Amino acid sequence: MDDSNTIAIINDPIVKEGDIAEFTIQLAHPLQEAQQLEITITPQTAQQDVDYELPQTSISIPQGVSEITVEVPTFIDDIDEVDETFLVEIQEISRPVSVIDGESIGTISATDIIRADDEKYTVLRGEKVTLSDIITDDSLNGQPATLGSAGNVKITDISDGSLGIVFSPITGVVAMSGEAPSGTYTLEYTLCSVEDSNLCDSATVTIEILDANLSLEKTSKVIDVDGDGFITNFDKIEYTFNVINNGDLAVYNITIDDPLVEVSGGPIDLAPGQSDKDTFKATYNITEQDMNNTEVLNQAKASGQADDPREGREGELIQVVDFSHNPATSNVDDLTIPENDTDPAGNTVTPISGGGVPVPIVIYNGITPNGDGNNETFRIKFLDLYPDNTLQIFNRWGVKVFEQDSYGQDFKEEFDGHSNGDITIVKGQKLPEGTYYYVLNYLEKNTGKTQTRSGYIYLTR
Repeated sequence: MDDSNTIAIINDPIVKEGDIAEFTIQLAHPLQEAQQLEITITPQTAQQDVDYELPQTSISIPQGVSEITVEVPTFIDDIDEVDETFLVEIQEISRPVSVIDGESIGTISATDIIRADDEKYTVLRGEKVTLSDIITDDSLNGQPATLGSAGNVKITDISDGSLGIVFSPITGVVAMSGEAPSGTYTLEYTLCSVEDSNLCDSATVTIEILDANLSLEKTSKVIDVDGDGFITNFDKIEYTFNVINNGDLAVYNITIDDPLVEVSGGPIDLAPGQSDKDTFKATYNITEQDMNNTEVLNQAKASGQADDPREGREGELIQVVDFSHNPATSNVDDLTIPENDTDPAGNTVTPISGGGVPVPIVIYNGITPNGDGNNETFRIKFLDLYPDNTLQIFNRWGVKVFEQDSYGQDFKEEFDGHSNGDITIVKGQKLPEGTYYYVLNYLEKNTGKTQTRSGYIYLTR
């Protein structure tokens, strides 16, 4: 039975303006059945809806509970005033519980209060931005916090910034040079009263840098249309385009323009991390002038749009542009500023040799198959013009670890640091770092001669 059960408010909370006053109500014993508790809150020197907010006054106490908390939110005002109070009373609870101390005084303290509020900003990678409103919402005794010789506060401690992000304690301004990569950065600072250095509060400035980034890889392949082993003005160049969304924002309505050729395909949309290497295609017919120049140069441009994530720019669009580079000759991401990406040195260069002179192959002798997308395989530029070829790779003891016919042709295995088998090497085995030796034999159709190239490959991860 609950005949001996009692209930009381056991504390008189004192809080700062803006904090929550918590009143603890205790029962002598846990309830054997749920009860309904009614309380009242009466203004004294504090005013309802000005200094505090009236909470729910009819409270259900579940079975088995012996303690509850009533929360009364308080407000910050701009008035310099003394302590303010309000009265909380237990009015009624179902019997057999009796009230032994049903009153409590809540006090809103008039002591000096300093508040430093957290702030969050979103900017685009590459932007040069000045954030001048860091302490706009900070206050001292309900008055705006101000810095400087006539100010009422000072910034006494700032956590280390990041690349290109500088927080000035004199002005309270964060300056960003645009050097920092995309990511989330936090700066912590402490705000103190000029008159009382012990009256301080800390806050965090969170800066989210988002990247609107397309990367356009353009590659070319010379097609010997008549198969005579000669590149002439009767032959053509096929271009392929790989569009990659390397950024943090989805990019929509992506198209590709090239001043030399008409590009088919698109538009497309790409989510962050997605790529497309199949949609866009182009073909160019080689001219006599190209034969005289011995090469064809051109550069394409990918254009798209992304939703602007910055505060106050909802519904606006960012124009995302990237000029192409050839991944066979450059591993550099040519994006500099999200809204104005140019790379005049990124022309795709397609060498052309006429008059029966074979196109020379170019061998890159270093591979780093570590998953970063750069130099992942052993590349031989223009070997696709010589499909009749065989590549063999040996380790330092002369054991063959890799062999492939028609190396460099579509759908043929490329050497990426794994063995494709020999009697002493397990097929598919990940080979150790080190120096390897290659032998390449390939047939020149126009001369009928088999050429041999050999040398070293340096494998690092």
